[in-house]
Amino acid sequence: MKEESTDQVYDYRFLAQITNGDKEFERKLLYIFVSTVPNATSELMKSLESSDFISLAETAHKMKTTIHSMGIKQLKGPISKLEELATKKANTKEIEKLTNEVVGFMDALTSEFKSRLLY
Repeated sequence: MKEESTDQVYDYRFLAQITNGDKEFERKLLYIFVSTVPNATSELMKSLESSDFISLAETAHKMKTTIHSMGIKQLKGPISKLEELATKKANTKEIEKLTNEVVGFMDALTSEFKSRLLY
């Protein structure tokens, strides 16, 4: 059985819609994503490892903008919840779970977008 790819999870129709079908603009958005998201996911992990919940909440807030603007509906709930819990410094097990979920998905999506940029 074939493993589900991120390609099947991300709705590229949303990207076409927000760019009005402009392929060059789509490429720019994907390039910006792959250029910035790895630093953000790395920052999330460093903040989690050092229990720096203020930084974790701030980074989650910044990532929330990217997630919403790119239409990554699978992470809209988790990133908002992560920001909320980190701000309250509450439920560290849930913060860890959500951080790993967000980072894992964003890393996979970054790889998918990089592959798409090669075409």
